[in-house]
Amino acid sequence: MSRRPGRQEIREKIEALEKQTRIMEDNLREKIKHTYKSLSPVNLLRSGMESILTDSGKFKDNLLGMALKLGLSYIGGRMFWYSRGGLIKKLIGAAMQLGSSSDLGRQMLTFKTFLGKLFTKDKKTA
Repeated sequence: MSRRPGRQEIREKIEALEKQTRIMEDNLREKIKHTYKSLSPVNLLRSGMESILTDSGKFKDNLLGMALKLGLSYIGGRMFWYSRGGLIKKLIGAAMQLGSSSDLGRQMLTFKTFLGKLFTKDKKTA
């Protein structure tokens, strides 16, 4: 036969459950604050750049090479299209732009990977 719990036992159980509820609410508030802070634009950019910079060296080398080629393409375009110099200067600018543009076309996968990693949500912070 089961006996009925007394009023004192019921009060103790209610107090224990209320205490447990307060602890769970506090933990939930802390998690919400942490999530809110981690979703600020500055923290999203920072975590994206950290994940990109901690990747393999090959990816960084490809990215650096692509940035260099974009710079050469820009300089070549400026020399070719906006040059007041002679024919030689325009030919050098056209060659720089053509060479870097054709190589950049082959490197688009690296560029897409970079943008994908920059704008995707990091699984560790969720």
